[in-house]
Amino acid sequence: MISFLCRRELKLDRVDAVIRSIANSYKAFEYYQEHRDEVERHTLEDFSESATSHDKGSIRSDIEELHALVVPEGGVLGTAGIFGLLAQGMTREVRVSFY
Repeated sequence: MISFLCRRELKLDRVDAVIRSIANSYKAFEYYQEHRDEVERHTLEDFSESATSHDKGSIRSDIEELHALVVPEGGVLGTAGIFGLLAQGMTREVRVSFY
């Protein structure tokens, strides 16, 4: 039971971190759009290059990681995606509460 809870919490924590990273990038994008006349062209080019980069921490890599967490192909944390772990957790918690 503890192993399951740890896996679920680790995945939820990572999902939260990735979503926050994407949201922060989107806030920067919105700012650049609203202030495009004030922002230097180089800043916009740097942002667009970093957003589409394959490097860790780019928007592209964050979206790929989020997909892997939702629809995994195996790995250390198991083959259950985050929704599968949440569903299993709810089922286990319901069974435990009836006993």
